[in-house]
Amino acid sequence: MKRSPAPSSTFAAGNSSSPASEARTSPTWVPGAFELPYAAKKLAKSRRYDAVICLGCVIKGDTTHDLYVSTWAAVGVGQVSLETGVPVIFGVLTPKNEKQARERTRPGALDRGKEMARAALEMIAFSRARRI
Repeated sequence: MKRSPAPSSTFAAGNSSSPASEARTSPTWVPGAFELPYAAKKLAKSRRYDAVICLGCVIKGDTTHDLYVSTWAAVGVGQVSLETGVPVIFGVLTPKNEKQARERTRPGALDRGKEMARAALEMIAFSRARRI
């Protein structure tokens, strides 16, 4: 069984009193990627945040277990966004090994965390421009 380099987490980004360019984060750790939708829903339903970023890593193993976990995380996170109206950004990596995972979590061209933060800020701006 392969281990994850770090536990999964959700980051609640910004709040209604701060502009997107000054977003603050509030990290919340969960045991793994499977638990991300639950945590994301709790944070989104609190209405204290303009966006939630779900970050995690499911390293491919010798069985298909990684497919079940990553599929549930993707579907669950998407459902949370649609059900709550809060942008929930899916940032779960599915690399083949720990080396690939680390390459995608460090600053540089493959920095997926930075990419997810940008997506959250863009969705916050999108939501604010279209509030009815």
